[in-house]
Amino acid sequence: MSRQHRRYLLTALAGAAIVSCAPSDPRAAAPKTTVLRIIDGDTIVTTAPGGQETIRIIGIDTPETYGGLECGGRAATDEMWKLAPPGQTVTLQPDPTQDKRDRYKRLLAYVRTKPEGRKTPIDVGREQIRLGHSRAYVYRKPFARLASYQDAERVARTRGRGVWGVCGGNFHQET
Repeated sequence: MSRQHRRYLLTALAGAAIVSCAPSDPRAAAPKTTVLRIIDGDTIVTTAPGGQETIRIIGIDTPETYGGLECGGRAATDEMWKLAPPGQTVTLQPDPTQDKRDRYKRLLAYVRTKPEGRKTPIDVGREQIRLGHSRAYVYRKPFARLASYQDAERVARTRGRGVWGVCGGNFHQET
């Protein structure tokens, strides 16, 4: 088997791991992938078999940077660049309580990464909330990590972090 054929086969197997990691199977191994691009504070683009996959992080809502810049939008996006910069390996974890994709066909997943200088991996969504760049966000039905995300939001709000201090907690106020 040629080196190129082997590489293609490994890429296909990695893709199968992503597909097989559907929310209906919570015991499935969480696939690792590489960040290609940052869209904004709650959306990234990663590698996928044959191209790329847009990932919408479950359970968070950050201020927008497209269609009108909202207060805190740039800070949330800048933080995503620190947490999961292009080239960074991340682990995607679906949530069995949520749909596999959103209405825009983006893959819904928690994202875990180990930024340079950190000893342990972090939950990117929870970290965005902890820093005040996001709020916990429920779309239709509660997600598995909701209590943890709400706890992080309470602390960020109380301490006036990020949007809570700069924008008075108004996540959709245009600047």
